[in-house]
Amino acid sequence: CFVLKMVSSRLHQRRRMVVSTMVLLFFSICRVQAVKTRLTWVNGIGYSIKHMESEAPVISRLFGGKHVDFYHNPTSMVHDDDRAGYYRDLTQAGTQKLGRITQEVDGLVRHLRAAVQAVGSRGTVIHIAHSQGALVTFLACQRLLPKELERIQVLAFGGAAALRQTNDTPFQRCVNYYSINDPLLFVVPSAEQALRSGFVS
Repeated sequence: CFVLKMVSSRLHQRRRMVVSTMVLLFFSICRVQAVKTRLTWVNGIGYSIKHMESEAPVISRLFGGKHVDFYHNPTSMVHDDDRAGYYRDLTQAGTQKLGRITQEVDGLVRHLRAAVQAVGSRGTVIHIAHSQGALVTFLACQRLLPKELERIQVLAFGGAAALRQTNDTPFQRCVNYYSINDPLLFVVPSAEQALRSGFVS
């Protein structure tokens, strides 16, 4: 019995050594490198820095604890019940919908460009855009190079603009999420039509 245990133990050790050696050989031959990623987020109307800082950890947990490098799209609202500030935000979004490039757009261009540079030529930027943030992203992407857009995956939620993977905007991946009763569908007819037809792009 003792001899059998010794033989069994030696076989187990040998198997572990063989498996370990195979794994080491695999990684040394393939030279596998971890893909660098950066998680970015741009907000919609009515978000203060305090809101961003409190919600960033929630997003981080959904991505396995990845740090959220957010870009704050500033609000005119000084508190949560500031109607005048809210209407100023809506007015600004309206001018952006007409194609006006604001300082928020230029700021997001710099933010995304820095993120792409940080991950390198083989890395990926996962960019989350919410509401007005999707509109700011839409405008910012017109100022980024195709080779930069190819490194970006976009997840847009209730966007004031629908983002698309096209020859002009060759995102690595692009997904738009809308609720079927989202009022923004009135200003994004392409998204409303896609929801009606069941088409997903």
